[in-house]
Amino acid sequence: MDQRPSTIVREGDDATTAAADFDWVNTLLHYSHHIQAVPRIEYNKGTFDLVYVQTCCDDIVGALLRNEPKQAAQWHDHKGEKDLYQVLPWEEWMQKAMAAGLHPAVAALVETFDEPGAPSYPGLLKASA
Repeated sequence: MDQRPSTIVREGDDATTAAADFDWVNTLLHYSHHIQAVPRIEYNKGTFDLVYVQTCCDDIVGALLRNEPKQAAQWHDHKGEKDLYQVLPWEEWMQKAMAAGLHPAVAALVETFDEPGAPSYPGLLKASA
């Protein structure tokens, strides 16, 4: 069975490493939690799909325990959890996140996410168990 999580959310010690500071999706998530706001998206379409490690592990173990019949290929898309926050214009969100410690290089990268012509991110639906 192939396991295909979208973006695994860093937690615990893994969220405090130097590498975590440059993981732009997790950094975007971290500072959105920290300032309780998300940037308004003007041009980009789609969604980020975020999932916790524990959710992936639970799904994998659950599939193994159900002893589902083997097929040539099995796929399981791990779907995440969602939080709701205030929506701010990019510039305001970026200022708040940088004041809270967002690295300027990551800020520049995150800002390109919503430029005209940026790629779309298709949303996936979580299958019911």
